[in-house]
Amino acid sequence: MVDGGTALAEGAIAVARRALVNRKERTMEDERLTINEVAVAYKIPLATLRYWRARGEGPRSFRLGRRVFYRKQDCEAWVDAAYARQSVGGVA
Repeated sequence: MVDGGTALAEGAIAVARRALVNRKERTMEDERLTINEVAVAYKIPLATLRYWRARGEGPRSFRLGRRVFYRKQDCEAWVDAAYARQSVGGVA
């Protein structure tokens, strides 16, 4: 019985680890950033992000309750689009 119980416990631990890894991968894909985190990560003044949000510019954002969030992939897409619009020179 001890060996069977140990095998069950080890199996349950393995399942839990796989679920945790899957959750982390999903979280990395859909990572939400606060306006402060975006300001720090992209070196944009907080006031500028607020101004852009009021004008409908900058990266896509959304509200959950009273808090403003940005999806990391939306911020990256916004940076990529700005690069494509504004980059000059170099080899094509």
